Amino acid sequence: MYNRRTMARNKPKLDRETQLGAIYLLVMTTMLISGIWAGMNYRGLYQDGTYYLFRVLESDWFYLVDPARTTVQVIRQAPLVLMAKFSGVPLLPLVQVFSLAMLLAPVLITAPCWFIAPAGKKIWTLFPAICLLVGFATTSFEAVGEGAIAAAYFWVLLFWFLFRTGTLRGQAVFFLLCGPVYWLHEASALLMPIVILAAALQWRHGATLVQQIFLALAMLASGIIIVHGLLWIIIPRIPEDREVALNGLVTLGFLYSPGRLNMPAVSALVAAAALCTTLFFHAAASAFQRYAQAIAAIFVVFAVLATIAVLTTGIMWSPQAQANARYDPIMASAFLAVVVVCATNRTDEFRWARGPTLVIVSALALTQMIADLATTAHWRDYVRDFQGRLRTAKGLVPWAIAANSGDSVRDSSFIMITPGWIAPLLSIVFAEQGNVRAIFDYPLGTPFLPFDPKNLHRLPRMRGASYEVYEKVMESAR
Repeated sequence: MYNRRTMARNKPKLDRETQLGAIYLLVMTTMLISGIWAGMNYRGLYQDGTYYLFRVLESDWFYLVDPARTTVQVIRQAPLVLMAKFSGVPLLPLVQVFSLAMLLAPVLITAPCWFIAPAGKKIWTLFPAICLLVGFATTSFEAVGEGAIAAAYFWVLLFWFLFRTGTLRGQAVFFLLCGPVYWLHEASALLMPIVILAAALQWRHGATLVQQIFLALAMLASGIIIVHGLLWIIIPRIPEDREVALNGLVTLGFLYSPGRLNMPAVSALVAAAALCTTLFFHAAASAFQRYAQAIAAIFVVFAVLATIAVLTTGIMWSPQAQANARYDPIMASAFLAVVVVCATNRTDEFRWARGPTLVIVSALALTQMIADLATTAHWRDYVRDFQGRLRTAKGLVPWAIAANSGDSVRDSSFIMITPGWIAPLLSIVFAEQGNVRAIFDYPLGTPFLPFDPKNLHRLPRMRGASYEVYEKVMESAR
């Protein structure tokens, strides 16, 4: 379909694709830099990440507790399982491996979209790249969120369907890719209708009999996945998760929590508005395109101010808001993918991908990277604080004492970042040289207790963790 003659006709487009390639590489590089730095600093431990680490190390095998998200769980747990099972590395390097897997998987899975899109169609790779910036970047502090990996996998599936199913081999690969989507994430029920839309549009544009058979089967496979996902949405494993997710959207909890702002989410919304405006001006008469340049310039000024605010103001990051934004990658993918599907057959696809658009995407990529690096700096301060509190404690420490250092600013940050039910597990992970001297107890009224720190015979199995000092303190206190 895309032969050398077509490439010759599209030579100006290929020159534009060089620019697109540079922007795509910039987005992937900034996301990888921030992800690697965050992973090396154990940021995957936030929220449920610590609990998954504990469960995997407990058996040196996958912890697949959520059937609707098995594919995502396997993707992010596989490096940890392999390292735990076949190497003798200590605990903290395993934490880094697990963190890196969660933080880098969305980027590494998205990256092949550039190679799947053929020459003359590279413009559409901007959309999965933008999805990383307005979706994953707004929720990456809660690396354990499954939505980002699910969205990245969907983009690969969609691109393959749009650009690589012109042969029987390509069609067979598409169905192979569909298999893991069945267990990918319940939100596939929101994404797979876009594949059905793409199939319907291809059918409408005069598909051959063989193509019609493929498209019908693709619609059937997508329909099965949709029904499966809807069942898990209607009857979720943990009903509270659905209510929390909806509440985060309705109350704008993904943007802010009391006293704090999720600046990457704010930047994403402003960038989305700027991109939509430039798209409108480029679609209008050429006389209006100068306004697109003005919009790009305004966004660059905003990006500079946002960066300064993130680096100088502590309230411009919000762990809770990032947790509430864990479905942003799904929502962003649904909107952007519809645009791609409806516009891939346009004759002048590059009209809007001019300088202003590329400037906005580039500025957003740099802004999100700096915001994420600043967030990791806050996390590092938290880890040092946690470790410092452990050094001065022994035995089972009540939460009220562990969370009270006498410094109200530090204590506020400590309580904000530490979910109470994770505190005992973090006490083991961050024990100095693996020698557990103290464990911070659960706050009163904690509904879920991963283990009982009073039961010395059932303490968690963590590689390199020694409970000798802790057990002596606890036995002497009886």
